[in-house]
Amino acid sequence: MHLYESATYWHIKIRPSRTDVFTNKADCFSFLSVWRTYFINSLSTCTYVLVPGEFSAIVVPLAGRDVNAEKIEHFIATKLQKKLSGIFPQDQIDLMVSGISAVPLKTEKECMQTTLEIHRMPQKQGLSSDYRSYPFSSYKTLNSSGPTLINRQVVLTWFGGKHQFHMNHQGSSGQAATEVFSNHIS
Repeated sequence: MHLYESATYWHIKIRPSRTDVFTNKADCFSFLSVWRTYFINSLSTCTYVLVPGEFSAIVVPLAGRDVNAEKIEHFIATKLQKKLSGIFPQDQIDLMVSGISAVPLKTEKECMQTTLEIHRMPQKQGLSSDYRSYPFSSYKTLNSSGPTLINRQVVLTWFGGKHQFHMNHQGSSGQAATEVFSNHIS
């Protein structure tokens, strides 16, 4: 297990105070398109999910080590205000911006657990009967070998490879024994 001296990885949540944000496919595609296009040069996305009322991701800032939660939250808020204007109604943008939080992840174990929680969200919320088929999640991309903007190699390294990534996800959703996860951490 690696302990990071400073918060290298951050769990970003955009959780508007209303749950009617991110409720239709067009809005989900639009938001993810903006995220991919305008954050790629500053925040490397490791994993994400977009469900009604919440966007959740693990990111690593690409600039300097002197980042903190306030700086990341401000950066995301400023960029979203500018880039979502004209795509979403201003009241929804304001709700998104007011619901931004950045929490540091200090260990590989925290990164793994957060990744599993992120990918489980659609199934846990009853949006999909199988987390693997949910369209607004990084799971399929991380489990594939195709080109991607997602930081796949970092995530697979946390889990010890693609097979362990897959097995941990099965275990976390009740599809297989959960001992896979604890065996990798020890």
